[in-house]
Amino acid sequence: MDIPPSNYTTGTLSPPRPAALSTPVTRAIAVVDVERLLAELLPDAASPDTRAQTIRDIQRATSRLAAARNLDLVFDSSGKSLNKVPVISSAAGVADLTEEVRHALTE
Repeated sequence: MDIPPSNYTTGTLSPPRPAALSTPVTRAIAVVDVERLLAELLPDAASPDTRAQTIRDIQRATSRLAAARNLDLVFDSSGKSLNKVPVISSAAGVADLTEEVRHALTE
């Protein structure tokens, strides 16, 4: 199906959709509550540099745990969208790595 590119920009036509996958894709997913980790690990008067370093430390520890567990995705369960609402509304049955990350950072 040939659709002139100009039709894409006018919003009158949508690009063709790919065929549905024949087999379902399974992903190993976990969450980490970064806000809680920051509250526990940072002093009240932490500088912006200290906060940035702590976030990098959390990200590195999370990446190591994700690799060790063969996880495909790890979401920040405290993350908010641009509309200031939680990005994750439910995570039933999903591993929570928050305590393991805290332990890795404080040992």
